[in-house]
Amino acid sequence: MSAAVAPVPAAEPPKLEKKPIKFSNLLLGAGLNMFEVTTLGQPLEVTKTTMAAHRGDGFATALGRIWNRGGVLGCRLHRPPRSCPPPAPAASHAPRDMRAIIRTMR
Repeated sequence: MSAAVAPVPAAEPPKLEKKPIKFSNLLLGAGLNMFEVTTLGQPLEVTKTTMAAHRGDGFATALGRIWNRGGVLGCRLHRPPRSCPPPAPAASHAPRDMRAIIRTMR
């Protein structure tokens, strides 16, 4: 003979309480992210781009090219991407031929 088993009520999951976000933590995170990008991110991106442009080069050769470009500041000496339009000059200050050049670039 089997005994009747009473159903056990399911326990409710505990409510999650969110911690308040401190503004100082947001500033600290933003500052650390900016520090990482300027100290590690940018030089590694320049190295990666140099290696992609010169496929036969290794990591050391790419670093040598960057060093020859400007020493420690070789990573900072870069041109803006071509997809960025040049700043629009004031019409009265730009010579006519400069305005024609800018029109052809657009």
